[in-house]
Parts: sequence; C-alpha cells; structure tokens
Amino acid sequence: MLTPYITYIFTIGCFFTLVFATRLLYTKLGNTFLNKLLAIVILARGSQLVYILLVNSGKLATVPFVLKVFNPLYFAAPACFYLYFKGFVKDESRLRKWEWLHFLPLLFAIADMLAWYFMDSHSQQMAIAEITTRKSLFISNSTGIVPFHINLLLRTLLFIGYLFFSWRIVFQNFIFQKTIQNKTARTWLLLLIKVVTIGQLIATFPFVAKFILGYYQFDELLYQLYMSFFSVLILTMSILAIYNPKILYGYIFLSKDIAVKNIAIDDTKQTGTDTNSSAPKGDTKLNTVVSEQLTEQYIQTIIAFMISQKPYLNPEFSLMDLAQEMNLPMHHCSYLVNYEIGENFRDWINGYRIGHFIQEYPINSNVKTIHALSMESGFKNKSTFYNSFKKVKGVSPVDYFRV
Repeated sequence: MLTPYITYIFTIGCFFTLVFATRLLYTKLGNTFLNKLLAIVILARGSQLVYILLVNSGKLATVPFVLKVFNPLYFAAPACFYLYFKGFVKDESRLRKWEWLHFLPLLFAIADMLAWYFMDSHSQQMAIAEITTRKSLFISNSTGIVPFHINLLLRTLLFIGYLFFSWRIVFQNFIFQKTIQNKTARTWLLLLIKVVTIGQLIATFPFVAKFILGYYQFDELLYQLYMSFFSVLILTMSILAIYNPKILYGYIFLSKDIAVKNIAIDDTKQTGTDTNSSAPKGDTKLNTVVSEQLTEQYIQTIIAFMISQKPYLNPEFSLMDLAQEMNLPMHHCSYLVNYEIGENFRDWINGYRIGHFIQEYPINSNVKTIHALSMESGFKNKSTFYNSFKKVKGVSPVDYFRV
C-alpha cells in the first residue's frame, strides 16, 4: 500500500493534470496545434496517475475498463511529445501529411484495447486481481493481444525512441545553433524535456530491476520505490511551475496577458532594449505604450525587409532565418507574426509569394507556365501553390486571371 502522503500527492497530480489538459484543449490562446499536442501528453500522464490510484486502492476491479481504455493515449503520447517539441522550435501550426505516420502505433494500441473488452469477465477479473494483489507490471494473466508487461515494454521503448529524437533537437538548436534565444521559452523546453526524461527513467526502472538485477521476489518493494520516485517528480514539477509563473501561465495554464502580450515585453528586455528607461518604476500604462511603439517599429522593419529583399522567393526561408535577419529571438518573431500581423508564419510568407506570382504572371505567361512561375515565387510544389492561392484569393489561378 502507498503511504497517505504519496496518495495525496497522486490525487492532487490527477486533479491538476486534468485541469491543465482541459485548459490546453479548449483555449484559443497561443498555438492551438501545439496546445493540443501538449494536452495529450499531460492527459496520458494524468490517466497513469488515475490507474495507479485505482490499483493501490483496490478499486480497479470495480472499473475494469480503466486497465485498457487509456492504452491508445499512452501510445500517442510519445509522438505528441516529439511533435510538440519540434513544432515549438520551428513554429509549426499543423501536421504535415507524412507526420501522421507517427501515430501508426495507435492501431496496435486500439487492437490490444479491443481484445481486452472481448475477453470473458472471469479472465478480466483474474488479471485485475493479480495486478491489484501483486502490484507488479509482470503478471501471468493475459490482458490483450500481448502480455501486459510486453505492452508496457513496447510503449516504454517507443517513448525512449522519441526522447532520443527530442534531445537531438536540443543539441542541434539550443546548444549548437542557439535557435531559441528567448530565455523563458528556452527554460520551458529544457525543463519539459528534463522532467519527461526523468519520468521515463523512473518508468523504466521496474524493467531494469526485473530483467537486469533479477529482483523477481521484491515486487512490493519495487512498487514502493517506483511510486516514491514518481511522487518526488510531481512535487518537483509543482514547485518549479509555482516559482516560474511565466512558464505556468505562458505555456501550461495559458493566460492572455502573459501568453500573448507580456511575452513581447519580456523578449524586448532580453534583446537589450530597455522598455522602462523612460518610465517611472511601476508605471504599467507607460511601459505598455513603450512596448507597443517598439512592436510597431519591429513590424515596420520586418515588412520593409520583406519588400526590399524578397526573402520569400527562397523556398527554404523560415522563421529562424527571419529572426536572424532581424537580430531578434525567434519566439519574438513568432509573436509579431502570429499576434500583431495576425497570421501564422507559413500563411504569411505564402501571401507574399502569391502577390509576387500575380505580379509576374501577366508579364511572363507567354513564355513560362503557371508551375514554373510558382516555383520562382518560392513555392516548393504545385499542390502547396494551388492550395495557398485559393486560400488567399478564393479561386484558382486560372479562374483569377480569366476574370
């Protein structure tokens, strides 16, 4: 049995994960695509806490569907974590078609879940009784297509694989390229990957103990150690979030003031511009005016650069390139484009490309095809061009010039 203190910690953890995940799923603030990916990761961990509490209290037998109902969520979480990390660094707002392949393990998870519900009630109760009594991941009764511990091992290996690719992003973008210069954003991503890595190491502990150390006779001891480590991790996360309000309200429990408006002021300070130099301390209204003036200057500089240099003609031009040209943190550029200009980066850049195409087509239509001109305008492929043109103008290129 878990100690009362650990039980309280797990109960509080269940509550807050549900609150945070619900907030991320339904909020319109920030990047809603990334919010949903993070919500799935948090829900997976929250449901794991619910499962542990039910096992510990012996109530799993009264709600047996919990044993497998969250299984697809566990298999989706590793891909969602990696895609969140990559999307945050590259300021992505949707999945590419091939990225849906990351969710192929869901098919196995769903099949394994359905197999459990087609088992007879006696077999289900036997498996649940063994889990509740032994509090072990290694049980003899079947719970689906594969044994229960194999299911856990597969999703553990899946998470370790995606963690490896996430850490590769850290080394490539944070350490070598210094892509994200915003201190709050860097702190958040580094904290997130460290916490998830430690959590996954804790989750891997029972397998290491069983297969390498051979502690088959210490199921209860392993369970207590596992739960103790997990409770320490929950407490550490809570303390770090409380003492980092910009992270708590900027990326988890999103607040409009911090997630949208104040991030520009925070980044301005980090670039060396003192927004408070002419304002008395505590004069919030004056500080806001100053930050708005600086924001307008940044936008005018960016637009002037886009018009004069035409970087959008380069198909590989990215938010990172814009940030480097403007000598601004990438997250600051993302804020300016998404919230001040009012478009995501991809649509904004494609708008310039469409404008260039419309300007060039009447001049060169006799000697160049629509496809050739679209490539010269910065589009990588034909389908992206046609989709973007119709999104901007409401009709196809042929119909637009026919009118």
